[in-house]
Amino acid sequence: MIPYHVVLIPQYLLFRDLGWLDSFKPLIVPHFFGGGAFFIFLLRQFFMTIPRDYDDAARIDGAGTFSILWRILVPMSKPALATVAIFTFMGEWNDFFAPLIYLNSQERYTLAIAIRQWQQVAVWGRGGVRTADVECDYVDGDRADDSAGCAVLFHAALLYSGRGDQRHQGLGSRGGAKGVLPILS
Repeated sequence: MIPYHVVLIPQYLLFRDLGWLDSFKPLIVPHFFGGGAFFIFLLRQFFMTIPRDYDDAARIDGAGTFSILWRILVPMSKPALATVAIFTFMGEWNDFFAPLIYLNSQERYTLAIAIRQWQQVAVWGRGGVRTADVECDYVDGDRADDSAGCAVLFHAALLYSGRGDQRHQGLGSRGGAKGVLPILS
């Protein structure tokens, strides 16, 4: 796999020519085209475990290739797609380098960059933390860093917990042959 820093300059020039600098497009769009070799290989290996009998049965029923993909394979691959989505989300959520390169205005900064910038601007004084805009007399540096970390963690935990029982949906739905009992029915 090619390191990200090797393709950074050509990718930056491409995004500049497309007019995508200072927008979220360079951070979002490349992940819709595979997201990297690990995720492509993960999905390939998952699709290799699905029996070809489903494809054959759908072809006998008159389904085409696209219909087999969207009506049979994609619903069966929800656990693998959820894994890719969670890893991609967490990787981008924690990414510091790409938003720093592609985003120029402070209004578009991600939380990781905004918190780091806040830490750099903060002047640690005797009475607490003083920033360019806000004075807090009773907050020391460690508590300010902890509260900023909790703010970042809270949003990620909220998005993860919002999935509910869908996280465990794919565990018992792998049996499709006659006589095979689902694991968690």
